[in-house]
Amino acid sequence: MKLRAYKVELDLNNKQISQCEHYAWAAREVYNWALERRKEEYKKTGKSPSFQTQNKEFVRVKKMPEHEWRGLHLIPSTICEHAIKDLDTAYKNFFRGCKKGAFIGFPKRKKPDSPKKFKMRKSIQVTMRTVRCPGIGRIRMKQSGYIPVGSTVKQITISNRAGKWFASLLVEEEDVVKEPGHGDPIGVDWGISTLAVVSDGRQYKNAKYFEKSQAKLRRAQRKLARRKKGSVGRKKAKAEVAKIQYRIACQRNDATHKMTTDIIKTEPKPTRIVVEDLNVKGMMKNRKLSKNVADANPGEVKRQFEYKCSWENIEFVEADRWFPSSKLCHVCGHKKEDLKLNHRSWTCSNCKTRHRDRDLNAAINLSRYG
Repeated sequence: MKLRAYKVELDLNNKQISQCEHYAWAAREVYNWALERRKEEYKKTGKSPSFQTQNKEFVRVKKMPEHEWRGLHLIPSTICEHAIKDLDTAYKNFFRGCKKGAFIGFPKRKKPDSPKKFKMRKSIQVTMRTVRCPGIGRIRMKQSGYIPVGSTVKQITISNRAGKWFASLLVEEEDVVKEPGHGDPIGVDWGISTLAVVSDGRQYKNAKYFEKSQAKLRRAQRKLARRKKGSVGRKKAKAEVAKIQYRIACQRNDATHKMTTDIIKTEPKPTRIVVEDLNVKGMMKNRKLSKNVADANPGEVKRQFEYKCSWENIEFVEADRWFPSSKLCHVCGHKKEDLKLNHRSWTCSNCKTRHRDRDLNAAINLSRYG
């Protein structure tokens, strides 16, 4: 058996929307309560309570008269447990980052305008068109037959983004091992103007969706900045900005999914796929390139290749960051030391081969990596 996640947009009625917003509010309140209790306990004893301790304490606290008016005792217990668990995970990530020298911020209170989200894990049933959750009932999904019927749902996360409600389901299903590939290895060279160049000659252009929507987004953000804080107009302007940003994100993910799936489905099935290990954080610090780098979505490209290769039983290889894929001649192996970024084509001084596309040359070298 294996765990697999499915995400689908929901088609909620007004009553279900109100119920989901109430549950999201409850999850935020429990999270903030647990955070304050941890801070208080640390000031008194110098130690933070564990998840189990806080969960048992909350079971007692939510039934007290001073808290009963908030109605938290009527909320499904799994929502409250997951909120406390999320805080526990945030604490662990913070201390793990401190040990490794990475900056991971200390957990903060969730504000009323923070993303609406809650998790449940019991009594969840899925049909071809609906998903049933405790306290909400049967919810229609906008995509029919996407989630396998009859599978065991371990957890569901219902979230809101740009006014749309989504459900992410963690499903336990039978692990079907596919036959390994027997075709030639494939090298994929990532770029900015060209999203990816494959060693067999295929190229995928970078549509630069952010650049296309930048003027519209700038106008919406300017409109938001002029609205008075707390006003209805500001709330509407904020929703408009979120809508534009959500559309850009969807366009990026759609292009990335189509590109990675097309490469994975190459016939005959490749034995392995090799990609570059790029310093994305370093490239994002370049003010001239950061927007185009973000449009190319390199981190998501790598993540999709990794899990899609595991599904198709294809070996996924990440080349060493200092492997000179662009500087090596794929014909004779000679290395051109003085190759600069603006040199899109070059001639090998050893075998006199003319490389008209440096990205294709790099992709061929990546396919032979190791």
